[in-house]
Amino acid sequence: MDTILTIRPYRTEDRSRLIECMETFQDYLVGLDSFKLMHRLPEYGEGYTNWLLTRIDEQHGQIFFAETDGRVVGLVAGVIEEQGEKQKLEDIPYLEGHVLDLFVEASSRGQGIGTKLMRHLEEYFRSRNCTVLSIGVMSDNPLAHKLYQKLGYRDRDVYMVKRV
Repeated sequence: MDTILTIRPYRTEDRSRLIECMETFQDYLVGLDSFKLMHRLPEYGEGYTNWLLTRIDEQHGQIFFAETDGRVVGLVAGVIEEQGEKQKLEDIPYLEGHVLDLFVEASSRGQGIGTKLMRHLEEYFRSRNCTVLSIGVMSDNPLAHKLYQKLGYRDRDVYMVKRV
């Protein structure tokens, strides 16, 4: 029997699972970081979750969970960012939907869950009149970069780092 994937909004009772996902995601990113600048402190999950939920609340954002058989296997989180004064001087007017996190458990990758989560968040942003969508991706994460390109995202800015 095929497993049914459900995408649903975050609920308050999901907090402990959100913390677990964020810790697992950070561990994954730490492992990818060729500069070895990232780490995960013991308090990371709780601290990052507090930061994330505050941003979601303050910036009209949303978190969606992907579930199979009642088990969370991924999530996407994003916020709506208004242009700052500097941006208004440099760019045409737009409302930006910004993806903060896209996470799919390792055992569930390659099944289209990330694509479905992204499409769900994109629809949320469209319904809130966003005209530009953005996401950051580590250069050490070519699989994510390829997924975002497949979804129509293009490189606009390149952030470079040098150790001294």
